[in-house]
Amino acid sequence: MKKSIVSKEHAALIKSYKSAMNNARIQAAREKKGPVKITSKYWRDEAEKLKGQIQDIVLNGSPTKQQILMKLPTAVSIRGVVGNKNHVYVDGVRLRLRDSLKFRRHSITTYGWGYNGSGPAQLALSILLKYLDKDTSLKYYLTLKTRLVSTFPQGDFEEIINLRLEVQKIIEEKDGK
Repeated sequence: MKKSIVSKEHAALIKSYKSAMNNARIQAAREKKGPVKITSKYWRDEAEKLKGQIQDIVLNGSPTKQQILMKLPTAVSIRGVVGNKNHVYVDGVRLRLRDSLKFRRHSITTYGWGYNGSGPAQLALSILLKYLDKDTSLKYYLTLKTRLVSTFPQGDFEEIINLRLEVQKIIEEKDGK
């Protein structure tokens, strides 16, 4: 029998599906007080949506290009502020360095941009982790660093980028799709 390796994200998705199914059954029981059938349209739809995502992961092993791109916004405001520790804001929310340090430790003290080094690598990873899962982010962040983060002007900056388009170009370049 073939064993399936399930990441934490996939396990969470399966747990969400089971929870949605359970909520649907509970709702049906409250509505009918008879045999438990899934009658609540909301929970049934939620369960079906999650079921489709789980099947995609099981069949494909990883998210498709379309699934990745749909998670990304088209217009993203990125603002970098130089100081004792550089701060970066994405759509007005400050990125936390420690979130990306859990997965790769390029620059443990601060973000960087405007050059091709460890600070920009950490920033590229943080930007992708804000929208994508760990495995996908780790696959594409170094290319994002080279294509985008290293081109930001050194010093304080504010840019509005089409993140979906940038990642689409990266996927096509890396995966040839």
